[in-house]
Amino acid sequence: MKTVAEKYKLQMIGFINASEPSYLPWQHLLDCLDGSQSLQQVASLKKFGSALKKQLQETIPGAEEELYQNVFTQVVMATGPKEPLHRTVVSILQSLPQADHQHVASKMSRALCDQLSSCQERNIKDHRRCVDMIAGLLENFPLGEKSLSSVLDRVVSFLHSSLQVFMETTRCIKDTIGQNEAMYNCLVVVRALMAVIQKCLQPYRCLNGETAIFELLEAVLHSMWTILADASYLLDCRSAAGMALVLMLRSLVTEGQCLSSVMYWTLFHHVTSMSPSLHSSHRLYQLDPASLPSQSYLFICHGVLAMIDSKDLIKGCLGPDDHNLLLHVLFPEILNLTQSLTESSSALIASRTLTLWTTSAVVAVTSGCHDSERILQTTGELVGTAVIPQHLIQYVWTNWDHPIDGIRYQTKSILENVLHLHVLTKDKEEYTPSDDPFLRGLLNSLVKISWHVRGKYMPLGCLVRHLGTLKILEWYPTMPQELLAVFGDQTLAPYACDLLARLFDDHKDYLVTNAVDVDKARGLKVWQTTWILPFLECLCSTTTSKDQKTYLIDYYIPRLLKCSPEALAFVVTHLLQTNDDSASLDKPGQLGAIVTCLKTARAIGLVKHNGNCPGGDVDQSQNSLLWKGLVPYNKLKEAMCHKDSQVRIDALGLLCDCNKTTEEVSAEELSLIQFFLLLNISSPSPSFRQQIGAYLKKLFVRLRENGRVCLKQATHRDKKESPKNLPGSPGELIEGYKAFLSWLTNHLFGGLQPGSCYPKRAVSLYTLKTMVQVYSCKTKDKKSSLFDLNAVWTPDNVQLLLHRLTDPYESNKVMAFDLLSNLPQETLGLMDEEHLRQLYKDALHLASSNKPHHCETAAFTLRLLACQLTLPLKTPSADVSQSIMGILEELSMILTEQVGVAKGSLLEAAVQGPMYGVLHCIRELLADVDLRNVTKSTEWASIVTMVIKLCLDVADAASVVVCNSSPEGYIPVETDHDLEHPDSTPEHGEGSSSHQPINVEPKAHKVTPQMILVCCWRSMKEVSLLMGLLASSAPVTVNDSKPGLISPQQLEEIGTFFLRLLKESKHRGAFELAHAGFIMLTTRLWMSEVGSLHQLPEQWLQGLLSDITTTQSMLCATRRSAGIPFAIQALVSSEPGTVGKRCFKHAMTTLLDLALPSSSSSEAIISQVHALNILRVLYKDTRLGEDVIPYIADGVRASVLGFAAQLWGVRNSSTLLFSSLVTRIFGVQRAKQSHDRRNCMTGKEFFARFPSLYPFLLQQLKEATSLNTRSGVAHLHPSLFPVLLLLSRLYPSPMDSAHSRLSMDQFVPYVLRCANNAVCQTRVIAARALVPLVSANHRVHTLTDLINSLPKQPDTGMQHNQIHGILLQMRDLLECILQATTSQETYSPLRAVLSLMVDDYSWLASSENKCCVTQAAYLTILDEFIFKTSSWSDPGRLKKNLKQDIMAIAVAEIKNGSSKRGVPFLEPGFVSLQTTCASYCLRWVHLQDGELKTHSVETKGEDRTDMMRLTKEDLSKEPTSPRVRLTDEESSLTVKLTDVLTALLSSPIYEVRLLTLTDLIQRGQSSCAEETHQPWTDLMSSRPLFLKLVAMVNEEKHEQCLQRVYRLLAQLSLFHPFPWQPTEGKMITCVECFQTAVAEASQPKHREELVCSIVQFTSSLVPSLYSACCKGKDRELECKLLSDWSVLLDENSGADQTSQSRLTIVKAVEALATIMLIDPSSCLGTIPFILWGIVIRLLQDDDVDIQQGAMSCIKKVAAATNDCNDLDSMDTQSSFGLHLGVKLYLVKFLERLPGECLQSLIAWGVSTPDADSTEDDQLQDERLFDQGESNANFEGVVLGNIISKQIHDLATAVANKLLAPNNLFESSTEMADKSKHEGKEISSFPSSVQTQSLGVHEMELRGILKGDESIDIGSVSKLQLSADVMQQLQESAVVGLTDLATRLEDSLQTWPATSPFLNTTEYEIQCVECCRILCCCNSLKELLPQDGGSAEAETVRERFRQLLPVVKAKFYRDGQGSCNSVIKKHLVTLYRWCDLKEGE
Repeated sequence: MKTVAEKYKLQMIGFINASEPSYLPWQHLLDCLDGSQSLQQVASLKKFGSALKKQLQETIPGAEEELYQNVFTQVVMATGPKEPLHRTVVSILQSLPQADHQHVASKMSRALCDQLSSCQERNIKDHRRCVDMIAGLLENFPLGEKSLSSVLDRVVSFLHSSLQVFMETTRCIKDTIGQNEAMYNCLVVVRALMAVIQKCLQPYRCLNGETAIFELLEAVLHSMWTILADASYLLDCRSAAGMALVLMLRSLVTEGQCLSSVMYWTLFHHVTSMSPSLHSSHRLYQLDPASLPSQSYLFICHGVLAMIDSKDLIKGCLGPDDHNLLLHVLFPEILNLTQSLTESSSALIASRTLTLWTTSAVVAVTSGCHDSERILQTTGELVGTAVIPQHLIQYVWTNWDHPIDGIRYQTKSILENVLHLHVLTKDKEEYTPSDDPFLRGLLNSLVKISWHVRGKYMPLGCLVRHLGTLKILEWYPTMPQELLAVFGDQTLAPYACDLLARLFDDHKDYLVTNAVDVDKARGLKVWQTTWILPFLECLCSTTTSKDQKTYLIDYYIPRLLKCSPEALAFVVTHLLQTNDDSASLDKPGQLGAIVTCLKTARAIGLVKHNGNCPGGDVDQSQNSLLWKGLVPYNKLKEAMCHKDSQVRIDALGLLCDCNKTTEEVSAEELSLIQFFLLLNISSPSPSFRQQIGAYLKKLFVRLRENGRVCLKQATHRDKKESPKNLPGSPGELIEGYKAFLSWLTNHLFGGLQPGSCYPKRAVSLYTLKTMVQVYSCKTKDKKSSLFDLNAVWTPDNVQLLLHRLTDPYESNKVMAFDLLSNLPQETLGLMDEEHLRQLYKDALHLASSNKPHHCETAAFTLRLLACQLTLPLKTPSADVSQSIMGILEELSMILTEQVGVAKGSLLEAAVQGPMYGVLHCIRELLADVDLRNVTKSTEWASIVTMVIKLCLDVADAASVVVCNSSPEGYIPVETDHDLEHPDSTPEHGEGSSSHQPINVEPKAHKVTPQMILVCCWRSMKEVSLLMGLLASSAPVTVNDSKPGLISPQQLEEIGTFFLRLLKESKHRGAFELAHAGFIMLTTRLWMSEVGSLHQLPEQWLQGLLSDITTTQSMLCATRRSAGIPFAIQALVSSEPGTVGKRCFKHAMTTLLDLALPSSSSSEAIISQVHALNILRVLYKDTRLGEDVIPYIADGVRASVLGFAAQLWGVRNSSTLLFSSLVTRIFGVQRAKQSHDRRNCMTGKEFFARFPSLYPFLLQQLKEATSLNTRSGVAHLHPSLFPVLLLLSRLYPSPMDSAHSRLSMDQFVPYVLRCANNAVCQTRVIAARALVPLVSANHRVHTLTDLINSLPKQPDTGMQHNQIHGILLQMRDLLECILQATTSQETYSPLRAVLSLMVDDYSWLASSENKCCVTQAAYLTILDEFIFKTSSWSDPGRLKKNLKQDIMAIAVAEIKNGSSKRGVPFLEPGFVSLQTTCASYCLRWVHLQDGELKTHSVETKGEDRTDMMRLTKEDLSKEPTSPRVRLTDEESSLTVKLTDVLTALLSSPIYEVRLLTLTDLIQRGQSSCAEETHQPWTDLMSSRPLFLKLVAMVNEEKHEQCLQRVYRLLAQLSLFHPFPWQPTEGKMITCVECFQTAVAEASQPKHREELVCSIVQFTSSLVPSLYSACCKGKDRELECKLLSDWSVLLDENSGADQTSQSRLTIVKAVEALATIMLIDPSSCLGTIPFILWGIVIRLLQDDDVDIQQGAMSCIKKVAAATNDCNDLDSMDTQSSFGLHLGVKLYLVKFLERLPGECLQSLIAWGVSTPDADSTEDDQLQDERLFDQGESNANFEGVVLGNIISKQIHDLATAVANKLLAPNNLFESSTEMADKSKHEGKEISSFPSSVQTQSLGVHEMELRGILKGDESIDIGSVSKLQLSADVMQQLQESAVVGLTDLATRLEDSLQTWPATSPFLNTTEYEIQCVECCRILCCCNSLKELLPQDGGSAEAETVRERFRQLLPVVKAKFYRDGQGSCNSVIKKHLVTLYRWCDLKEGE
């Protein structure tokens, strides 16, 4: 631009300074040319253009006209096409009068020629600038096109020469970046050439004798051919060259030539041998496409389709048969290319080309040309059943589930075009798609495929367009329900939702949109019934999984509501009405469904601000009670505290999420949100917390945006002097917003106090961080902002954030640091130099700690200190980078000392200075510095050099351990004295006192191998990551003119270090993190412009591959080759893919060659092991997921052949590789069973992707099954198992043709041969593999052949191995057939086959068969047949006879097994036979229950006899034949059932007993769930069964069986009252039984599972024992037993117990809640207190199920005592129960035992769940890693506050001589009045928020914003206290205060001196314990008489006068911790009570 200004500046100045005024404002144009800012230049130019446009209507002098045209011409040439100035000039020029266009175009042509002439021949930048200039003239610039047309030959010649220059540059440059840049330049030139030819070349210019342009185009054509012939060019470049080549050919075709013919004979003449119709000696026909790479040939095909018109492609001018280019040439070529190109990028391009072909075919057919109509009518080549469409459909079937997403999407377009073409070929007048057999056949085939195949959804969606939803639902009415069931799988939910959307969109269009007005309402009702009701049933059902509901909410609801907004009103109305006639819509599900639908509707804008929604009819009289006029507020409140977390989070989202950010938030909504936060801020679910944060951010944005609107409205009202803060006014809303945000910040900072659980801290920090992001006020006017954040940063709050830097969770540290780093130093309170220096010293001390989380704290602290203006360093600096440099220097000094110690003694270093902490701090500090833009580069270069040197020194010291062959237990050879007593204060460390801890005494530590290992591998980890950081971010010194911080030699040194570490390290943690650092280095080297650095990765890769093949290398052949795979993975995965990943391909080829060695030498074997291990890692790498696809087949071959290796290492590595390949091919396991259809694919799809595996697997299977099997000798071919495993994951597709080239039928005979294999597991896997190989129509025939192959007599000579194999195959086939059999018609042929089996081969099930294995297998088959076809009729009574015979055999076998001892147990299959018979007996018992339930009571005679004809005598009979004739039944059915069960329980085989007991327990549970008690009651009332179970208590030795015996006895105790008489003359009372059981459970030798079972049993006896306790005269024994039982429950419900144990305890207490928690007879004394303590503790458990169980206990107590009547009908969350539980406990026991009740409350308030689990200090010091809290959800401070509040309210009631429970939790108005009297602020909300009702509800769950942030629970009961009770309470308060004083005094004496920063955990524990003691003291003092009371009370007060100053001195340290605020409020009150002054 400056050149243009200098050239024309004088002329413009002349016009400006002329005496006569100029016609144009030249000053604006001059300002534009002289300007430097783009926006200013454009503005000036637009002013000039506007004036020019006005002046053009008049006359402009020629001189001025010539000047502006010259200037504009030069500006166009000088600016780039993307610059705003260029576009502005183009717009002005284009707006000139048409008469001036030619003149301007000629000027531009001359200027263009001048620019092209000035371009230097080899200057790449000049050429690129001119090419961009030419391209700019063609972008929406007709004048530019005209200017180029006049000099077209010159332009084409220049572009061709530029292309030659760039191509030459590509050949010369070797580095990746340079090659990419040169190839991209070629791409730009090719595109420019295409644009020039398309827009500027006139048609048939070659006919006018202009041979120059003809020759130029021909030269360009050959250049394009050169690019296509070179496979190293970028794919985009070759793709453009392919289109350009076709364009050049098209341009060279003359008028008399056929374009299709020219294309064919030039590009496709190698396809067929047709004689040319043109002169083939023409030079255009000398191209040889066969010599091109396949990809380039594909690009040519793509170019032909893209550049040639469809009507030319379909012209039949090729050969005598009138073949055309589209159908007969392009399609076969493209189809072959799609099959041969398997690389990911090539396969995707081929798929896109095939899609383009189908699109071209559609365009050709719809174009209406004569040729297309003739083809359609005569040949029918595009009909769906023709060859071409069938090939396309097969391509879709093969690739519809391709791992590459792009190919899957292309298959959709291909199928849509195929179906479109098929429909277009039909006569539209007579054609009905629903009657089309082709479309109907496609639909039927697709529906038969499993819904777990995600590829089937897309074709079904395509068919919806043609067939219509109405017909599809008519044929398949259950399709909506089946699709909804699929939503449980996340991978399938989006596809199912897309299909459902297509279905219901089409259905609605048919029923509603296109219907007449009369039928629209009816059609809408039908549509809602079809699509909404099934969805609601699924959403509300309790059987629907959580995942299914989640994905229905995420995917289905938005699509449904967008399709029909009226659906919202229908859903809400339907769910809110009574559900008596719809059992599937239960209340909890209804509430969740309502909230979910409303949330989604509001998010997409269907819920309006006034509450109206489409289709809704709102009653305005009830509108005030409804949220948005839709749903009652009380329903939303129930949702806020619902036990289902999804319902709660949806309710929050409903209130917070809105598509309109300026919509106001009502006071009711804010109160609900507050209520939600009080209960849910401590949620243990990470996903739940993340959603809370997301929704709160949306809420904050709404508050901010609506606040701005309200501020504007309030300002407008102020000007009009209107009244302020009226209800609903903007001022009132603003005040409400501010009050809510103020409360929220206080609540969040309260969540950061010590004692808060991790979830609460995480949510608080994240929410505070979000508030800072949203409400950061950048304006100076604070009045204009809604919320002033500066008021939040009080000293206490800042100290809380500083304390969070020591949080044990790194995520919390990060958020705290982010909050603190933005605060000024004054706000942080770090202006005091001494405090700052002390903090700095503490951070340096933590950096040297041997506990990993301490070094993280040190790093965050040092990063924070580096941001301060004043630093604790000797040399202050204002720049952050310079501050970091100073800290790095001191850290380097410390690290140097630690390295010196480590070189002398690693034992000492592991304790005193483990190095990794300092390294971590250095790495974090360096990450904060932008090394590319630092000042003082010389100093920084020295820092980097020093850090690299120190890292290498650390690595040398640590490599002794991590490179050892056994690093896990290695200890350096030092003296035992040094090992056990290392010097804690080494002499060399005395001088460095600046970083020693303050007031912390050094200790002697015992060094463990773990400490040494952690020291070394963590140090190596930090070295690797630090090296990687420097290698990736530090600028490299290229030459003297371009200095950097790191030299190429240092980068190479770092790479050498990584390679050495990866080759020698044996510790997985070390080489995994070395891989992370190494990949940072290699990524940079691959992209480096320095040639020597760019070649390093390739050289390293070649060196590693060479090391693998040499025997002298020191590579580790064990540990899965250790770090070698990671090294190669880093090198090949970071290689740029733009140049084809040449090194990756070379590495894969080399490794596959090594994995298939040609020799068996030791060198080859070791190389093979390494290659297999490396390949395994590469196949697993997700970054190489698409790149490794072409090598999967060879990998499978290598792994399968590796199974045959003689060396175990090769076989092991082959197994691991095979596993990785199976995962890569079939995906990660998505079902419990590995062979589930979700992890399988069709055989056609598998072998289409990997065609070379078909002959390989077939040959391997043939060889494996050709071995003969001799009796007793197992011949297992090594390849048999992997081949069968692969085949078991394949299944035939319904789309496969019978004569497919890759048919699965060829594998079937060889799999059948595996039946005679001697290895049992091989027979099992062969049976599993056979099922998917047999097509559906051949299964029954195959089953018949298998049956006929069985021997009909015992002595036929056939081995039992073969019989067993055949039976296994029969069983799996039968199971598959039965699953697919859906009707009586399909059952009939199966019945005939099985009748043959039963008639001729029944000896296999009888005693004639001496092999237990085959007998069990045969019985299993009969079992499957009987029970899986029990619902179908059987006219031949086959199944009834089978039931009788098999039952007789099974019972006889059980009896025989009971009589055998010793040897029979060792017989193969004996246990299996016994369990099979037992299983049949149990299933038979189930069948009797089912028949008993379905038959009427009057059923007698034949029907009852057919159920079972087996008596007790039959149990002693031996079966003589498979057809045992049984006698008539002689006793009731119940007796016989129990006799069978008794026989099973008497079996000596524990598997049989375990199976029976488990079955009985499950039957009892299902009977209770289904409420079918009668069969279960009859069975459990049986005395023989009961006696057997009682006897088993003493006889059973197997612990699992004994557990189930106790669980069954717990149920039997309900049917058999005490006393029990197990034997004659012996009676067992309930007391004796209970006492024995509790004593047994108290034995320490038993496992927790047995104790849990005993607890269940004893819980069933408690009601009887309690009844005896209430009635008996002497009840001391009963009370003692119940007390022991309660203690047993308490011991087994601790935080250190398993979750199963705690869950069992809470269920036991829940079952007895109305007895043991209430004690209605008041006979238990303090025993209920123990159980109440359990419930209160488990309400804060970290397991959600346990919390809900404890909440159920509270609900039962509340319901039994008529407190909170509607609580029992609500599914309330557990956090709500903590408040209610304490209140209920106090109400129930205060009058009975006031003193003991108060003491229990105090004990709960100060105790912790794991108070007894103490650990020795020495052991804690030696433990490197914190074990974490045993109960991470427990918050003692919260519980203490709740209890303190209850005691405080109790004291107020005592003072008033009346205790009213509803006064314990007063209304907001009463609390406000009380607060005025006490001078306390209760709420920050305005009065309207506090007093406004949230809806009509019996129990208001209002969360009042009070100082203690508790939740108020209302009650209607009142309780009078007697004077005696009040006296006891006062006396108990004195005792409690005395105990608390003693506890506090003892704690102060035992608590060690701690620092809040150095000893965070200990200091926080002390602070929390002190806080809880003071909190209880603060409330207990209120119970003391106001007049001074007794002498004991005064003594207690005096003790506290002495203790409180000590507490203050310990915890009140200026600037030394954040715990002051926790105990400050309690100390202030207690100081006032003790009459102490603040200064004391």
